[in-house]
Amino acid sequence: MARLVPGFPVAGGALSALETRPSKDRTGGRTPGAPFAGSTLGTLAVALVVLALASPAVAGTGAVRALHEYTMRTWRQLQGLPQSSITALAQDAHGFLWVGTQKGLARFDGVRFHIFTHDSIPALADNWITALVSRPQLGEVWIGTLSGLCVYHEGVFIRVDLGGEPRTSIRDLAELPDGRMLAGTLEGPFVVTGRRGAQIDSLRGEPVTASLVVDRRIWIAGRKLIELDQTLLAKRSLELPDARRGGWIDGLAYDGKRLWLATDHGLLRLQSPQLEPSPWARLASTPVRAVCHDRHGALCRNTSSIRMFHAR
Repeated sequence: MARLVPGFPVAGGALSALETRPSKDRTGGRTPGAPFAGSTLGTLAVALVVLALASPAVAGTGAVRALHEYTMRTWRQLQGLPQSSITALAQDAHGFLWVGTQKGLARFDGVRFHIFTHDSIPALADNWITALVSRPQLGEVWIGTLSGLCVYHEGVFIRVDLGGEPRTSIRDLAELPDGRMLAGTLEGPFVVTGRRGAQIDSLRGEPVTASLVVDRRIWIAGRKLIELDQTLLAKRSLELPDARRGGWIDGLAYDGKRLWLATDHGLLRLQSPQLEPSPWARLASTPVRAVCHDRHGALCRNTSSIRMFHAR
């Protein structure tokens, strides 16, 4: 999955969504939670995120600027990316931007990319990166791939043991309130303690393509939305609306009042006690691959355009 970085400086709203067509797996089939395909989308993502990370809003000044006040650069393979389809992004404690692609992992220092692949880093189980999570307080970057999980710590890549499942495809990553990591897979969620993970028995076989932890509330999603309690047992489960049954949930965001869901059948929101379509008609029926809460504005993007939607 890919995420927009919160804090993109657009005045007047509070929600961002990434709208796109369903992606394909290596064999051409629909893969839930799979990385994006297409160089246009990928290079655009790098340009937007680098702009956002350098903005005063993200730096904590609280300043809000219009888009025309910013300059934007684009980085492609020619500038050092291992491949132009961007699948995941994260910023570490030192300010480096980590970029996941379908052909390797890159660390960007603002000038050049340092490339990591399975050939040079055996702990990196696959070159197709699916998820990145930075834990600045620990100096770690967690890396999900199509064939397993690893963590970068103090200059070393360490393979994470998922309890006898060496080639598990990671679809999403999130940090739990107690400091453990939650790894979403199509076989069910794993909880990782230290450098070892195990499946959550009560959720074995429940596919997880998106997760969110906010205010000690834990949400996971795949074919449906599930809220977990602090012991990681299912607290409540919500099916997708009838017209969207059989679809996949690819992203979650919380705006301080309600939960939003990016699905391949459109943007949904949790309006207790049920899920309902987005109030924005354009997003209610269009595939949406990612959504995030943004302090300053709303951004919706597909493979050929950028669209803005403002929460009222």
